[in-house]
Amino acid sequence: MSLPIAYSLLNLRERSTGSIMTVGGISLVVATFILILALADGFTRVLAKTGSERNAILLREGSTAELNSYISRNQARLIAARSENFTEVSAKGQPLISPEMLVIISQPKKGAPNQPANVNVRAVSPLANEVRPALKVTSGRWFEPGKGEIVAGSALSRRVADLELNGTIHFAKRDWKVVGIFEAGGSSFESEIMGDIEELQNAFNRGDGFQSMTLRLKRLGDLEALKAELQKEKELNLAVYREQKYYLQQAGALRTFIVVVGIVICGIMAIGAMAGALNTMSGALLNRTREIGTLRALGFSRTAVLQSFMIEILLLSAIGGVAGCLLSLAFDGMETGTMNWTTFSELSFTFHVDKIRHFGLGLAFALGMGGLGGLIPAVRAARRNITTALRQL
Repeated sequence: MSLPIAYSLLNLRERSTGSIMTVGGISLVVATFILILALADGFTRVLAKTGSERNAILLREGSTAELNSYISRNQARLIAARSENFTEVSAKGQPLISPEMLVIISQPKKGAPNQPANVNVRAVSPLANEVRPALKVTSGRWFEPGKGEIVAGSALSRRVADLELNGTIHFAKRDWKVVGIFEAGGSSFESEIMGDIEELQNAFNRGDGFQSMTLRLKRLGDLEALKAELQKEKELNLAVYREQKYYLQQAGALRTFIVVVGIVICGIMAIGAMAGALNTMSGALLNRTREIGTLRALGFSRTAVLQSFMIEILLLSAIGGVAGCLLSLAFDGMETGTMNWTTFSELSFTFHVDKIRHFGLGLAFALGMGGLGGLIPAVRAARRNITTALRQL
């Protein structure tokens, strides 16, 4: 017959100090595990929100990112002509195409002048906010060409010095006035500075071409037709991507790195948590040797004793898992930043705790740690000889 669960609960209360230490160790490991997943998910979500399915981004064939791409002005004019039938136009009849350049500058972080951050400066067409409708100016206005004006993403404005509205920032050997703060649906564009393409090209002495071109398609299904049309011009040698997919692909390498390193860290911490569970249950075994013998003499089977010990450690693990899940909620939505390996620049994002998937994995991890840590003492308890156990002082 089986031992009642109430018996296991009573034993946990009798060993409150060891139980609390085991719960604490497991909860910290689970919280760390969930936060690593939340960090990776938050980073991925930012890039997944970047770009639009209605937009196509054009790079030089073979380029892995905008930074190592190049499109000459002659090529840009040919692209505009070839894509005319697939490109949406503005209310004024202008094709919604934005030739762009990406430059990385170093700027001090707010409150930490000795800790510079790499910042993306994206030189764009004045129509960029129509090419990307998700760009919404929340304070101030959009920049005007030729006036030394820039707009800053809201996430970047919160983290980098001098990027507040009406502030002045110095780069490319001149001052630039921040005339607007924009949001972009929580995407990576919120970690960028944007300004006029012609003005910024001149400031950085890069006026001979662009790095990418982004255009807004008339219809969602026009991407393949656009590719086919551009392939007719062999001199273009272009790679054409759906903008949203292009930015999501950038998340792959860093997400994998975060998860792998996180698993290694959690694995090391888990060893400590399992050692705590082993110590707690081993102590219980030493203190309850005669009790185990009595239970066996009363007719309780080895399996019943094994189950009782395992129930105890799994209950502790479950409590620790729940505590770790609750602890991780304190970081949900917290803003942080890391380097985007594709652009080598600061990317702001928030921790995203998935309360179903992450909590489920966290609880499973907790039960696994506790189960492995308590298994050896549980087996030893079940294998105790009745006579030997009853003679134990």
